[in-house]
Amino acid sequence: MKKTRILALILAGLLLASCGSGKTNDTAETDTAETAADTVPEENEAEYVFPELDCKGERFTILNDYTDWNFTTTILVEESTGDTLNDTILNANLQVEEEFNVDLAVYEVLITDMINFYMNSVMAGEDAYKYAITPCKIMGNPDAYDAVMELTQFDELHLDKPWWDQNVAETEQLVTGDKLYFAANDINLIAFEDSMCLFMNEDMIRDNGLDPIYDLVREGTWTFDVFRQYAETGANLNGADSFTFKLDGEAIYGLTTWTAAVHAFLHGMGNIYIDMDENGIPALNTENDRFYTSVEKLAAFHGMEGACLNINKNATEHYEEVFRMGRAMFTCAQLKASTKYREVEFTYGIVPMPKFDEAQEEYHNYRTTNVQLTSIPVTNPKAEETAVILDAMAYLAYSEILPTYWNVNMEHKQLRNEDSIEMLEIISRTRSFNMGAAFTWTSNLTSKLEPAILSGNNDVASLIAGFKESIAQSIRNSMDLMAK
Repeated sequence: MKKTRILALILAGLLLASCGSGKTNDTAETDTAETAADTVPEENEAEYVFPELDCKGERFTILNDYTDWNFTTTILVEESTGDTLNDTILNANLQVEEEFNVDLAVYEVLITDMINFYMNSVMAGEDAYKYAITPCKIMGNPDAYDAVMELTQFDELHLDKPWWDQNVAETEQLVTGDKLYFAANDINLIAFEDSMCLFMNEDMIRDNGLDPIYDLVREGTWTFDVFRQYAETGANLNGADSFTFKLDGEAIYGLTTWTAAVHAFLHGMGNIYIDMDENGIPALNTENDRFYTSVEKLAAFHGMEGACLNINKNATEHYEEVFRMGRAMFTCAQLKASTKYREVEFTYGIVPMPKFDEAQEEYHNYRTTNVQLTSIPVTNPKAEETAVILDAMAYLAYSEILPTYWNVNMEHKQLRNEDSIEMLEIISRTRSFNMGAAFTWTSNLTSKLEPAILSGNNDVASLIAGFKESIAQSIRNSMDLMAK
């Protein structure tokens, strides 16, 4: 754990990067439980007036998580560094401190420890944190609903405004009804960076005589079968005696991958683990021809030596790193992987996950369980003041910080061409919040199913059948809990 505190610095005249990205987000599938998340705001889309509040200089401590996985998690910074994103965050913090006469501070916990840490703090009756930012899997903890406040009771939180992720709220309310205990925003930028996509080596694609993928995406013909053909073509022993990975070896691979990428491919092919049944109740949605055909295709591909390399052992033997070395045509990774590729010598780009077939109307891009949710603990005696400050920070994240991150870090530093920037817009528009993972209903199933597919096993019907009743019971337990 590490603790940081913002210093009250006056940085007059600090110039922010342009915020007018003009990017919006539509719903990926309005008839499913997993829907697309809000992304970069339209310039001047929503007016905001800072409420009157004087906290008399009191300390306001936020509980935030951080990772070892190169995500951008910083929500408060110490000083100006000249880095545009850093200074935009600083300026937003200073504006909140000045508007509300409050002393912002943050306590940070490793993301994998966060939910237990937060729950233990609240259950011990500690008034240590005014609000907390936690992974979305907290929604699967039944004790969490006694530990946090219901948010719609606070008029100070403008939860219907675009600085709050409306689709995450709508998905949560499919279970909680009119109530909201957790709400999503972009104060912590993991919510944006955890979206998964395909990174591609454009030089390798061109050298193999393959058509540019950007045009296939635009035409709607970027399907899994096409991807597989590209990846098979990309596999090349290149003088090596086998495709067994060696750090100093020469072999070239079609795709470098890892367990979560299996879910990303399944999701990209239009497979939703949890959907709403005819009675409007969440239910498992995997026992159908589309899902089994997708599994068959994926398992066959993952069993192809050279075309697919499963590698996630350590910092060097890692799917992102092998791609960075120029030894793979593709890697399936989160958007944050782009931070590793600023200095690569080859031309790379990003594209959405491929479709099941050309009849699939829209691309779908998976968001992992790192999606961040905000809550106010029941131990907070000044919840109304917290709601004011939280809403302001969510607004500034939406109107200043995320556009700066998009325009400066993604478009100008980490992506190299207008095609990839266009693909980023598609990925952002079609990324989805995973209800089954957030409420942990499907966690046990996916922990067995996805490694099986990764190993080339397509005999998953009995595996799914074995979890069907336990998942249904977990859903009933959640619904019963919310009905109390």
